[in-house]
Amino acid sequence: MESEQPARSTAIRRIRRHLAWRKQRFDVTTGTQLFLDPLHDPSRALYLVSWPRSGSTWLAELLASSPGTRLVFEPANLPYEGRPDLGTDMVSLPAVGPGGDLGGAAVLLEGAVTGRLRTHWSDQITTTRLARRRVVKDIVGVGALPWIADRWPTTPMILLIRHPLAVAHSLVELTWSMNNATSAQGFIDAHAAGADPALAAAALLGEVRQWASDHAAALGSREAERTLVVFYEDLVTDPDAQIARVEHHVTTLGGRAWRTLAVDRTMVDRPSFASFRRQSATTAERIEPWRDAYGPEVIEAAMAILAESGLGDLYGPHASPLAGPDEAASVVRRGHGAIDAPE
Repeated sequence: MESEQPARSTAIRRIRRHLAWRKQRFDVTTGTQLFLDPLHDPSRALYLVSWPRSGSTWLAELLASSPGTRLVFEPANLPYEGRPDLGTDMVSLPAVGPGGDLGGAAVLLEGAVTGRLRTHWSDQITTTRLARRRVVKDIVGVGALPWIADRWPTTPMILLIRHPLAVAHSLVELTWSMNNATSAQGFIDAHAAGADPALAAAALLGEVRQWASDHAAALGSREAERTLVVFYEDLVTDPDAQIARVEHHVTTLGGRAWRTLAVDRTMVDRPSFASFRRQSATTAERIEPWRDAYGPEVIEAAMAILAESGLGDLYGPHASPLAGPDEAASVVRRGHGAIDAPE
């Protein structure tokens, strides 16, 4: 009898694990597939684009907390023609202007904006069962923002920006890469035992260079004029003010579908679905995580990259933006030597 007890306990544990797994799979299916999104007008979509590790999931979840709002998660990170391997290594979409060719990603973005795209990946954190509107959250389309904004002129656009050293440092730490000229393998090599610290610095600067190229393309375009810029640092330090800016922008430009947008502000302090944030992290640690990770020569080299891209007046060697979000586009145009038209 005593010998039967351990076997019975083992069987019970296995059954419980199996039932928990079945429940988890059922929850995933109901959470990602059992909903309706019947209204396909692009004006019912809001397009939120940022660089990875910029807080876009956090902001997207806040916006999708309003009842009847579906969150479409990173549609251009699905495999498509020309990128069948996507998902193993992120890279930014090409910097394509209005009327250009975005390739296979265009079909996925069309499905996301119109609500016709349905996949486990893109709907993995949706919670609504009957969608009246959509928040499309994208982390690879910053450089393609001119194409995206021109393609859907009735869709409100938000560009969420975080200091390039912060996002590049986070990508290096996670061994992810957005640099179209290299790959994540360089980041993995930088973390190998006994690796030369110069490898991590080179990886960081490669990411900063790609960040600068894509943000210069986005902010320097005419389409930036109707895109709301939100700085991550402002969202962390004064979330109420930034959420109010977003609500005003969306309800003003988004038409009837967005007039009832109401963000659940109790969610502000919750880590997002994609957060790697330590529960005890201070505001300074969240905003300026790179400060003690690299020497002054590396930070100086990053600042030179920003200056060369016309972004030197947007961010400096410290986390706080040097300009207000409403003047970000004009700062970039000045950095490129453009002269604003007289009012």
